[in-house]
Amino acid sequence: MSAVNANAEDSSNFHPHGLFESTAEMELKLRNVAVEASGADPYFLGYIGREPVAYGFLRGWSEGYPDAFLGIAVRRERQGQGLGREMTMHLIRTAAAAADKGASHQLKLSVYMTNTRAVNLYRSLGFRLTAHPRRGGEFLGVLDLTPWMSKSSRS
Repeated sequence: MSAVNANAEDSSNFHPHGLFESTAEMELKLRNVAVEASGADPYFLGYIGREPVAYGFLRGWSEGYPDAFLGIAVRRERQGQGLGREMTMHLIRTAAAAADKGASHQLKLSVYMTNTRAVNLYRSLGFRLTAHPRRGGEFLGVLDLTPWMSKSSRS
């Protein structure tokens, strides 16, 4: 499997992550591909068949931040097929499971205001988007994980 750099159109909405080549036509399967040495920050690749078409991660815990930041990317030709939603929901469930074990009950992200597809996705999943306090042209998104947590952990 080899990563390729995003072309100019891809990187206008999300960077600095590379995107992956893919041609297979099967269901998306998620694999936990890497965890930093502390085991705190999960990274996932989404596959259609045997080819990676999307990835996502939760970052910040291993660096000592209380809230994880979500990041995803989906190959341009695969966008609009629900893969971003599926990856995002998987990451939300992963963060909620961590919250069940004592992690923060918030999940954060940043997204370019011009990335309307991602903005609409995040809003539909319950993220509150406000102008980023330090980055012009971006929203800061915050999701309360409490509704996603197991009932015994909500408090």
